[in-house]
Amino acid sequence: LKSRDLQKLSISSDNMQHAYWELKREMSNLHLVTQVQAELLRKLKTSTAIKKALSQNRAMRSTAPVLGTHGVKDK
Repeated sequence: LKSRDLQKLSISSDNMQHAYWELKREMSNLHLVTQVQAELLRKLKTSTAIKKALSQNRAMRSTAPVLGTHGVKDK
């Protein structure tokens, strides 16, 4: 091989190595973003479930019969 060919191979190898590390960094960033999104989704689902349960509890209380002092439904 000529020195010019070796130089091209060296540059190509450097480019491949740079691309590898760049891809590795991007994959790491993507992994972190995915973790944050998953945590936010869990919090959102929990918050929604709590709000739904509170809403259902309020609805049940508002439709429950009101009992008088003797345990009999008031008119």
